[in-house]
Amino acid sequence: MTYSGSQELILLLAEISAINRKLAEIQNAGRVPDPSSHQPDQAHNLRMIAELEEKLQLMRLDRQVERIPKYIQRNVQEWIRRKRLFQHSEQVSLKISPRRGRSLAIVCPVYPGGSRSYGGEFIEQRVVAYSRSGWDVDVFEVSKSYIDREQTSSERNIRVHRLPAEMLSDSLKKLAPNIVCGHQVEQPIWQVLKTIDTPRIIWVHGFECRDWKELACNYSPAEAKKLSPLLNKINASRRETMSQVFESKQIKKVFVSNYMKTVGEKFVGGAAVDSHVIHNVIDERLFRYSPKSRADMFKILWVRSFSQKNYANDISQRVILELSKRDDFHKYSVSVFGDGPLFDSCTEKLRKFSNVTISRKFVDRKKMAKLHRCHGIMLVPTRWDSQGLTAGEAMASGLVVATNNVAAIPEFVSSQEAIVGNAGSHKDLADGIISLTSDFDRFTQMSRNASKRAHNACGLANTIDRELELFSPH
Repeated sequence: MTYSGSQELILLLAEISAINRKLAEIQNAGRVPDPSSHQPDQAHNLRMIAELEEKLQLMRLDRQVERIPKYIQRNVQEWIRRKRLFQHSEQVSLKISPRRGRSLAIVCPVYPGGSRSYGGEFIEQRVVAYSRSGWDVDVFEVSKSYIDREQTSSERNIRVHRLPAEMLSDSLKKLAPNIVCGHQVEQPIWQVLKTIDTPRIIWVHGFECRDWKELACNYSPAEAKKLSPLLNKINASRRETMSQVFESKQIKKVFVSNYMKTVGEKFVGGAAVDSHVIHNVIDERLFRYSPKSRADMFKILWVRSFSQKNYANDISQRVILELSKRDDFHKYSVSVFGDGPLFDSCTEKLRKFSNVTISRKFVDRKKMAKLHRCHGIMLVPTRWDSQGLTAGEAMASGLVVATNNVAAIPEFVSSQEAIVGNAGSHKDLADGIISLTSDFDRFTQMSRNASKRAHNACGLANTIDRELELFSPH
């Protein structure tokens, strides 16, 4: 399971680490004395050990986090290291100067090129489009992982800054942008954005404005029981933040789908004032329609994050196993790409097949577009999506996607351009693939339909152009 986005969990893990480290320091130094000793420092150490052990016992978090994957533990250790470095170094302000032209500030928790392997690509696409339309763009990736660092992108009028929340307010004051855009806003960023007078627009994408129970599939019953107090606390913090955002008449709100708007308003318990529904953009230059051959029809692509169960990689594995029962399975080839803690469990049963290629690595968008051009079907089942951008990009390229009729998916696909199964069903998807690949004419028509629908819904005219209109002062 994954805890990304939960600063509360990281703080708790950091506290456990600090306590255990202090205990080890005392004990390894050989300063645990005989209880009969009356030396002041020894008595002090005994009391300290007792207090620390009692604190750990009361928190009971050492038991709660036993099953946290090793990669998360490594991330936490790195976060602790960086925080300690930040606390003991001189704080040097970012060298930010006002822009001469129209200036736009984008504030977000993750942006490509930082410490994470992926994330924020949908923001990057907007940034590049805004830049091409004449805006000077400064991106502020706000994270505790960063101390003080500035990066400059290849686009001449885009600057990327990576910094902790404590430096955001001063940085925005120095920049003095015409507009501030916030994405995936939580309490640390909101504490800054709510105090400024600059026109603001906040995008609502998903995790920051939904009940954790929407994705209860990511937790076992035991995990949900243990973690529910912490997850409910996170819910409360996000609900308080988004309630203030929704109520503000000075802030425009953008939801990436009608479904996300419904989920968000239900979570907050009220309507969002001055709200708009604008989908995430699909790069029409990169994900352009590519005609498919009969051979392409039998080539199945599966590219996904294996970080959480809501990505439904277990369903994809069962789809392939179902296809393997058919006499003509040898006609198909399957290409699997991705990474995450669930990778092995969701691919291990497929390694015996010679027509299944498994690559444990992330795929960037340019590589993804190349893969689209040599495949005909893409497996993207899901248990929850606020839009399903991966599926949309594949459709734009002319692939027929196989997915589930859940969450926001019906807003973007239908049986006219996709294989759509019931919630949780792998057999619906397998049967749909078998039926489709028996009729090349129908496959070709669905491929064209898919591209047309994706470009109509998420092309520049219906996304970026509408967002640019929100930037105008009227």
